[in-house]
Parts: sequence; C-alpha cells; structure tokens
Amino acid sequence: MTELPPGQGAEPANGLEWFGRELEAALTHKGASQRELADFTGYKEPYVSKVK
Repeated sequence: MTELPPGQGAEPANGLEWFGRELEAALTHKGASQRELADFTGYKEPYVSKVK
C-alpha cells in the first residue's frame, strides 16, 4: 500500500476511502493535477475532487 498523508489513519474505513487515497498517491507520483486527470478522463474537475 502507498504511504499515507499526515493525519490519516492506518487503514481506510472502506473501499471508497481506499480508492481516494490511491488516486491521490497516483496523482502525486505522476505530478499531475486534478484538472489534468479530469481532462484526460472526460470527467468534470468537481467530480474528480469529490472522488479524491
């Protein structure tokens, strides 16, 4: 599993929280922004933010 940002518990509470953490880690690893992910996937930026 990826390293957790400060202030987050050791285990995600559910699958959605896990996915959000993985998404955040992937964006950080790639140096990509939420806007770039939204443009690439065709989703609107507020939706990407909500998922994250």
